[in-house]
Amino acid sequence: MEANNSQIPSVALFVTRSEIDFSHRSANPICQRWFMVLYLKSEAKELALTVKYISKFYFCLFVRFIFRSILLI
Repeated sequence: MEANNSQIPSVALFVTRSEIDFSHRSANPICQRWFMVLYLKSEAKELALTVKYISKFYFCLFVRFIFRSILLI
């Protein structure tokens, strides 16, 4: 079954740094897990993956915005 590029969903993963170990520059373990799942789907041409790095401050604002949007629906 062949799919057109217009039918492939686009996904953006926002990655933050790890809060567990400050000595290393590594991704948050939850972000790393989602990256691995989405990367495999991207390699199988099931979705188009975009990875973006955000700081902890903007991540908190982003999560707060999402939860407010969900509660208003």
